[in-house]
Amino acid sequence: MTDAPPPEAFRPRWGAAGWALVLAAFAVGFYALPLKTIGPRADHLPGDAVDNRLNNFILEHGYRYLVGREPSFWDAPMLYPAAGATRTSDAHIGMLPAYATLRLCGLSPEGAFQGYFLIPFVLNFAAAAWGCRRLGFGPVAAAVGGYVFTFSLPVAAQLWHVQLFPRFLVPPALVFAWEFLHRPRAWRAWAVVGCVVGQTYLSVYIGYMLGLTMAVGAIAAAVLGRRELPWRELVWPGWRGGVARAAAVGAGALALLPLLYNHARGGGREGAPLALLRALAPRPRAWVSPPAPAATLPDLADAVGLKTSRGVEQQLMPGLLTLAALPAGLAAGLWRGRPGGRAAVSAAAWTVVALALVTTRFEDAWLYEPLTRLPGVRGIRAVGRIVLVALFPMGLVLGACAEAAVAAAGRAGRTGAACAAVLVTGAVVADHWLVSTTGPRADAWAGNRISKDVVVRRQAAIVEAVRRHPAPRLLYVFPPLRPADLFDVYLVQCAAMRASQDAGIPCVNGWSGYLPDGWYVFPRYGPLFWWLKTTGVGPDELAGLVIVGDPAPEGDAVYDAAMRATYPPQPFPPVP
Repeated sequence: MTDAPPPEAFRPRWGAAGWALVLAAFAVGFYALPLKTIGPRADHLPGDAVDNRLNNFILEHGYRYLVGREPSFWDAPMLYPAAGATRTSDAHIGMLPAYATLRLCGLSPEGAFQGYFLIPFVLNFAAAAWGCRRLGFGPVAAAVGGYVFTFSLPVAAQLWHVQLFPRFLVPPALVFAWEFLHRPRAWRAWAVVGCVVGQTYLSVYIGYMLGLTMAVGAIAAAVLGRRELPWRELVWPGWRGGVARAAAVGAGALALLPLLYNHARGGGREGAPLALLRALAPRPRAWVSPPAPAATLPDLADAVGLKTSRGVEQQLMPGLLTLAALPAGLAAGLWRGRPGGRAAVSAAAWTVVALALVTTRFEDAWLYEPLTRLPGVRGIRAVGRIVLVALFPMGLVLGACAEAAVAAAGRAGRTGAACAAVLVTGAVVADHWLVSTTGPRADAWAGNRISKDVVVRRQAAIVEAVRRHPAPRLLYVFPPLRPADLFDVYLVQCAAMRASQDAGIPCVNGWSGYLPDGWYVFPRYGPLFWWLKTTGVGPDELAGLVIVGDPAPEGDAVYDAAMRATYPPQPFPPVP
C-alpha cells in the first residue's frame, strides 16, 4: 500500500478567492469574540475576576520562575506555606513560552494575559482550517470548520475558563489518527502521540477530552470502515512496525509522566466526589442551550417554548446549523462519488453523536459513570467540556454540507458558486455571531469580561498597604465582613494573590481547584494563626506579616485587641 492519498479523494482547488474567504471568516470571528471581549482599547480582561485571575497568577508565576525570581515552579507562593500550590491548578506549561515572551517584550502581567487569550484563536483557526484541507476539502469547508471550532457558541460560554482555549493540536491529532487508520505508518503514530502529549501540556482537560474523542472515534471508524480499513497492517504491522509503535507510545507516556504525576499530587488522583461530577454532567437540553452572550438564541428558544439550561457547563449549543448538519453527516448521502470525504464526514458525525450519548446524563442513567472509577478521571470534573474538542468533527460535518451546497450551486456557473460560498459561510457566521455589547443583552455580555483598570487598581491598593509595612514578608487579606455572595470572597483571594506577586512576597490567600487540608478563607485572626503555626511558619515571617482588610471580631475581646495591636489591619479601599 502506498503512502500517497487515495486517488478518489476529493481535493478542490485553492485559489486567491478561496483563501480570501477563509481569511474573511477568521477576521469576522476574531473581531466578534476575542476582540470584542477585551475591547477596542484592550481595556478588559476575559471572564471574571476569579478563575481567570488564577490563570494569570499561575502564568506570571511560571514567568517569574523562568527569569529566576521564584525558586520552584511547582510551589506557587499562594496558600502559604502549603507546598505544591501550582499542582492544584492547570500549570499552563504549554502556553508559558508565549506568555513569557510577551512579558519579556515589556507587557504587564495583565497585558501579557490578554495576549495569551488572543493567540489561541489564531492557532485554533489555522489548525482547524488545515485539518479540513488535509482531509481533502476546499476553502468553504475550511472557513466553516475553522469558524465553528474557533469562535462558536460553546467557546463563548467558557470565557471564564480561558485555560481551555489552546486547542490547536486537536485537529492535527484527529487528522493524523484518521490517516493512520487508513495508512498505518510509523511516522503517523509518532505524530498522533506528539499531538496528544503537546495538547495535554497545553491543557490537561483538553488533552483528556482529546483522548476520549480519539477512543470513541476509533470505534466509529472501525465500525463504519470495517471493509475498507487495512486490518492486517493495523493488527499485525510486523516486528519493525510494532517496535516503532511501541516506541511512540512509550515515549509519549514518559513525556506525560512528570505532568500527570504532579497533577496527581495536587489532588487529581482522588479527584472530585462523584456527586459533583454527576451534577456538572450535561443534561439533554444542554446541547440546545446557548451561552449568555448570545443575543438572539435565548429569546428564540423562549419564543418556541424551549426550556434552556443555565450555568456555563450546561450551555453546549454548537449552533443551529451545526445541529442541523449532523443527520446529513450520519447518512453521508451528500458525498456520492467522493469516498474519501464521505468516510471522514460520516465518522466525524457518528463520533459526535456517540460522545454526546456517553457524556450526557439522562436522569439516573449516565454511560460515562464507569469511567470515573479509573485513576485520575475524577480530576476532570466537567465532562461537558468535551464539546470543545467535538467542535472540530462538528465543524467538519457542517463544512462538508456547506461545500456540497456550493458545489450544487456551481452547476449554474462560477458566479453562482461564488455567491453560494459567501452566503453559506455568512449563514454559519451569523448562526454564531449573535453577541452584542449593546442592547438588551449588554448586561449578560458584561458578565463575561472585567475591566482591566479595576483589576489593576484593586491590586495596587493591596500593594500600597504592603509597602506601608517596614519589613513585609508575608501577606493575608481578610475577606469582606458582609460579602454579597461567595464570589466577593473568592475575588479578594485572587486579588491578593496577584498583588503579592507585584509586591514580591508570598500570600496566605489562595484559590484553586483543590485546597490543602486545614486551609480555609480565614475570617478572623484566630483561625489564621492556627493555620500559620500548625504549618510551621516561623517568628521571623510572622513579624513581617501584613494584614489587609477587616477581620471579624474574636469571641475573646482581649485576644482580639492584642492581635490588632500586634498585626494592625491595613485598610483595603473599595474599588468600584
